[in-house]
Amino acid sequence: MKSMTFIIQSHLDWDRENRILSPEWVKYRLDFYHKFTLPSLLNQSFADFRIFVYCGQRHRALTESYPWHECVEPCYNLGRSKLVAINTDYLSITRIDSDDLMHRDAMAEIRDSISLADGKDRECLIYEKNLKWSIVNRLIGHDYQKSSPYFTHVFPKRVYGNWPLYKSLHFLTHGRASPNARVLSKHKVCTTRHWYNDSLIKQGLKRKLLTEKQRHELAATHPEVILDRDRIIKILKNFAVKKEDIK
Repeated sequence: MKSMTFIIQSHLDWDRENRILSPEWVKYRLDFYHKFTLPSLLNQSFADFRIFVYCGQRHRALTESYPWHECVEPCYNLGRSKLVAINTDYLSITRIDSDDLMHRDAMAEIRDSISLADGKDRECLIYEKNLKWSIVNRLIGHDYQKSSPYFTHVFPKRVYGNWPLYKSLHFLTHGRASPNARVLSKHKVCTTRHWYNDSLIKQGLKRKLLTEKQRHELAATHPEVILDRDRIIKILKNFAVKKEDIK
């Protein structure tokens, strides 16, 4: 039987030339990750995987001094130093944002969907149809996107053991990272919408707080939108969200 190492990766603070994240944002994201994202990973029905979080150099003093959960492995070189120590036949590495959530059966589905086709440099799996939880506006909707960032790459050792080749095949923009990917079942990832999403900062925008009237108008025109708190609690239980954290 072929051996395989499973990893879930998230990017935390990325060193971009054109945008510098504040220490306050990094601290907020670290806390958010430990409060929401990480519990959803630790709650997986299939739990034989490692958790990598990629950190940058600008705020290294902050991230190194943070009290990380013992199951998390902070990485400062995209995991290269950890990768060279892996010696299984295959590597399965799943990408999720550091402020999003995984359904408790997501990793089990990934494990069961891998085909291990001989001769392929890379196998791709993807969650395209997901949920979206607006913490700010107290609702759940859909987050359906073709170029989804929630993909899994499976590499044989001859690829993941070759850093330049692995890097060129794995660290790509969303659309290029998952060509001809096998689409997995829906609603196994839940994106979050809060006050400090990276996408807002990138565009210089602020999250819009809907009035009660606007919330109901949105639900009236979008049947998938859920406002009922009890239904939201039931859905998010599978993502390890605590009832008291749902307003």
